[in-house]
Amino acid sequence: MYNGASVEDQSRNADLGILFVHGIGRQTQGKTLLAAAGPLVEWLKKQNDNLLSIETAYLKPGREPGRPPAHAVVQGSINGNAVRLLLAESWWAEEFYPPPPLEFASWLLRFGAWILLRHAAELVFSPIDRSFVAVRRLGLPGHPSESDAIFFIAAVTGPLLFALAIVPFQLCVLFLAVLSLIPFFKIGEHAAKGLRFLAEVIGDSYVYASDPMSREAVHTRIYDDLRWLKDRAEHVTIIAHSQGAAAAVDMLCSRKAECGLITYGAGVRKLRELEYQKENPSFGFSLTQLSWVYSIGCIWALPIAYEYFHESSIGFLQNRPEARTAFCYLVFGAFLAYFVTAFNPQHTERIDDELLRIANRIADKGIPWTDLTATADPVPGGLLFRTEPSETDDLGWITWRSATWPEKPGLRSAWVRNTLSSVSDHTSYWKSHDDFLPRVVATLETQSSIPLTPPGLGASLRSASVARAVRGALRWWLHSLLFVMSVVVYYRLGSSFRLWLHQLLGGWLGKVDTSSGMTHALVDFSLWVVGLAVHILAVWLWVHFLSGTFWRSWDKGVRDPNPKQRVLAYLRLLGFLLFVAAGAGLMWVALQQGSYSAIPREVVGLVFRVCRAFGTGLLIHIRID
Repeated sequence: MYNGASVEDQSRNADLGILFVHGIGRQTQGKTLLAAAGPLVEWLKKQNDNLLSIETAYLKPGREPGRPPAHAVVQGSINGNAVRLLLAESWWAEEFYPPPPLEFASWLLRFGAWILLRHAAELVFSPIDRSFVAVRRLGLPGHPSESDAIFFIAAVTGPLLFALAIVPFQLCVLFLAVLSLIPFFKIGEHAAKGLRFLAEVIGDSYVYASDPMSREAVHTRIYDDLRWLKDRAEHVTIIAHSQGAAAAVDMLCSRKAECGLITYGAGVRKLRELEYQKENPSFGFSLTQLSWVYSIGCIWALPIAYEYFHESSIGFLQNRPEARTAFCYLVFGAFLAYFVTAFNPQHTERIDDELLRIANRIADKGIPWTDLTATADPVPGGLLFRTEPSETDDLGWITWRSATWPEKPGLRSAWVRNTLSSVSDHTSYWKSHDDFLPRVVATLETQSSIPLTPPGLGASLRSASVARAVRGALRWWLHSLLFVMSVVVYYRLGSSFRLWLHQLLGGWLGKVDTSSGMTHALVDFSLWVVGLAVHILAVWLWVHFLSGTFWRSWDKGVRDPNPKQRVLAYLRLLGFLLFVAAGAGLMWVALQQGSYSAIPREVVGLVFRVCRAFGTGLLIHIRID
């Protein structure tokens, strides 16, 4: 049970206080403290035989006035020095109300598509930016300009991003918004829950960017937690994630505080871009706001285009005006997607200028700022600045050297490698024990002057970064091979799978009137989409739960300092390779025999052979005994 007096006595006189600020989503109290403080303490305990113990921990102290935030007191010795740590959480998820579902659906149709496109486009253009920076440093003559490369890549990726991301996203939002108005059979209630789920997961950006009262409530919560921590620790550092990083930066710009700042996976730039686009909309942003109108037309155009795709010669379409109109409509959307993607990087220098003014304000207050970004994290989409000059040392620390920072340390940044996945990189920072965590501890040591890092950290950082890149590349290439092979399998065998689906749904499809060409094309198109979705889901489950499980345990074990764990890790590597080979082998069997049914037969045969081998070995063992 919570006891205010005992907490006041036990949490005072800490050498270092750390305030963890969570990111976007409906976080629960204490969850961020568990996710961040736990790995941090465990990493410190494994270095140089440090002795640390958790003295007290309060994960759910409540929200009544006068009660402290969720926190834990850790004490012991680090590098032979007595250290007392106070780790606290700033929980701001309950400081505002989520928007109404229909209001949020309207915002998603206008602004959500642009945010989604920015995330996807950054995944494409960030590697291009980094490669051109490397080419410019080498000084090679005759290389193409970066703008030419961007327009060329946009011509290829723009329509794909629009067709595979924006249109399905907006159609899903429209579908849920319409269903939420139906008052029968709880249909509207369930659809409203779907929109509410989107509002709770990504609606924080909408509320934070559009409502000054809610924004100030978030700032007040973080500032009050910071003051509580400052009263009990000699030095305090804020470690903020995602949108919490943007809120912490805004709070430090507007209020007086003495602390250090570490941001990771920060949404600082994305929120600045959203605010700037609302005030001075670019051409690409304006087109994206109207793209939901185009998405509605796709409901009519896609089935017609699918019906006449195999007969799309010019002569044939002369007698099919509706097909010709549908194809022209879709091509027009591809051109729109090209322009949206090509003009997406607009205003880069202006956003950099705004961020530079923010960084200057924080530097003027004497607050050291370190920003860490995962290589595949789509939220920051790259480093904080795009155009400012920088210097990189041999440990990978990037120091920004602007003309407006003549005598100030400025902002320090670094790339870190998490899982090298755009899906999981944003939420897996604290699992990067050999890259992210050492950089966080090194920054805490620099800001607090408390010796926290083991000797030889620089060499381990360099080797770990290279090793993680090799491991991640191995996983990426092998899993990509499985997905590419699965596309080939579906292309060759998808018709038989769709025929099986048609037979499975025969009773329901028999009630549908498919005499009209439009209905027939819509049914065929739906079966094609469902078949492809089931096929991709099956491959993803194999990758995630079978080979992926072995890979994650291998990647974790190979970084463990215990030699026994490293030996076990290489056994898990063997399991990972076997499951990848098994997945490719089963798809190859299906291709060779020309049927999906060959896969379950092969799986049953494999299980039978394994059981027979195990039984034979058991009998031999019994006879020997």
